[in-house]
Amino acid sequence: MTDPLLQLDHVRVRYRTRRMSFKGAVVYTDAVRDVSLELGEGQTLALVGESGSGKSTTARVAVALERPTSGRVLFDGNDLALIGRAQLRDLRSQFQIVFQDPHSSLDSRMQVLDLIAEPLVIHKWGNTGSREARVHQLLDEVGLPRATTGRQPHQLSGGQRQRVAIARALALNPRLIVADEPVSALDVSVRAQILNLLSDLQKQHNLSYLMVSHDLALVNHTAQFVAVMFRGSIVESGPCDQVITSPAHPYTRALVEAVPSPDPAMVSPAGTVREWPEHASGLGCQYANRCPQARGTCFDTAPPVVELQLGRSVACHFPLVAGTTTAPTTSTPNTGA
Repeated sequence: MTDPLLQLDHVRVRYRTRRMSFKGAVVYTDAVRDVSLELGEGQTLALVGESGSGKSTTARVAVALERPTSGRVLFDGNDLALIGRAQLRDLRSQFQIVFQDPHSSLDSRMQVLDLIAEPLVIHKWGNTGSREARVHQLLDEVGLPRATTGRQPHQLSGGQRQRVAIARALALNPRLIVADEPVSALDVSVRAQILNLLSDLQKQHNLSYLMVSHDLALVNHTAQFVAVMFRGSIVESGPCDQVITSPAHPYTRALVEAVPSPDPAMVSPAGTVREWPEHASGLGCQYANRCPQARGTCFDTAPPVVELQLGRSVACHFPLVAGTTTAPTTSTPNTGA
């Protein structure tokens, strides 16, 4: 088995908050909690979860836009936290990011030619003529006319702006592209076009994608592997078709059931999420107060990561098995009162 192109090893990201404890101590919050994942060459791994689950922070750490508080981020075997600034600068040409909103990620004062050529200038690639030729080549690849070079972002549609952002990410021939909700800001009619473009570019350049999304239906058509995040932790990961068709974690099941069905006769099951008061000690499973499976153990002890099969794991005391669930308990949680 070949080594992964990208590897996150027990990564934690902690932020200082403005709150103080009653004793005057500084209070910290964990945006990412002990996250480990791997992404191979030419593969797509999707990070899925609700807003605030830590997906975007994990993605930013993966491309060295943020440093982890602890843990390691390895790109092609290089620890991004340990290498020098010059080596990191050279490595940055091999991983790029496409942000959610192309309207805010593209400088409105610059023309498309300069926007796409900017990474070439920063990395001292070629001369003016060769850079302009490279921009024209990239516009052809993303399906934009070459006349677009003289226009500014506000003169383009949302889909065209995102194509410009993708072209800019491709400029230095990267091996990895992080796509942070790349189609969520676009019209529904344009989303399929951008997703098909990303798929075609992956085949053409053997790209690896780390794709952040909250849309399981989208993920099921674009990714080979998926990692489901909740409150900064990965609760389930594995091959996309297995995780979505037979979820092992109650949170994953809730996400799957929340996906709208095109068949009006099909109604999603109700009653799969409940709310208990937040456990005061902060111990145990992060999902326990919303989980219909929760028992006393779930509130007292953090769940271990269980490997269900090769490449498939879940962090749950009572994982769902073969599409069925362990009989839920009717007892109230142990709140330590």
